[in-house]
Amino acid sequence: IYQRRIVGQKYRRSELCRIYFDKSQEELAEKTFGCVRFVYNKTFYMKKDRYETYKENIEFGDLQKMVTFWKSTEEFSFLNEVPASALTHSVMNLQTAYKNFFEGRAGFPKFKKKNHEQSFIVYEKTNRINEDGTINLPKFGNVKIGGLKNKTPRHIGNVTIKKKKNGKYFVSFSEEIIIDSEKPKVERIEGLKINAIDVNLENFLTDMNGNRVENPRFKKHIFDRIKYYNQRMSACVKGSNGWHKWRLKIAKIFEK
Repeated sequence: IYQRRIVGQKYRRSELCRIYFDKSQEELAEKTFGCVRFVYNKTFYMKKDRYETYKENIEFGDLQKMVTFWKSTEEFSFLNEVPASALTHSVMNLQTAYKNFFEGRAGFPKFKKKNHEQSFIVYEKTNRINEDGTINLPKFGNVKIGGLKNKTPRHIGNVTIKKKKNGKYFVSFSEEIIIDSEKPKVERIEGLKINAIDVNLENFLTDMNGNRVENPRFKKHIFDRIKYYNQRMSACVKGSNGWHKWRLKIAKIFEK
């Protein structure tokens, strides 16, 4: 089986990798998460309140001007400590949420919460992959990443930083690839034999020759652990150190 490749054809390829911050970079990342969440919630409240009171809409340009004004005040001067593009994308995400709601693709927007999965987007011309496989981000400098497939030095566009519920950080980005050869992506496999497999509840699988693999039922042990962790977490005060300890344990189980 061959798939034809056209020289000069463009397509976008995305990558998701682990990212490893040092102590100062991690503090900046946490501060950026907080600022992005603050800008989103504050502009959402103003937009919602304006419509409920005066039946008027606040456009993206006006919201962006408000963010710029907040950065010039002493009260909200902390917004200057994080990448400006992250705040801009936060307002754009709010506009997208409203658009999806009015077009019937999603429910009404909600306020962002601290305990949910956190993310922010940075877009700068300085975003690039370095020769040593690190990634350069505005105000972060060079950050170590793991699992990068292509370590060729190059510039990249939008970069999304995510923090999962288990406390791990990830980076995702997409780039435009231009096909420069006509080599096939898939090669023909000669002498390939096909074996039919049936998966059911009683046995893990049964092949066409009657060979069976017993069901290990490993999920039962996992569900017992989740039940135990939930019981311990419910006994803690919500938001306390003990509560977060058991929450992380549960999140790590679901990650597997």
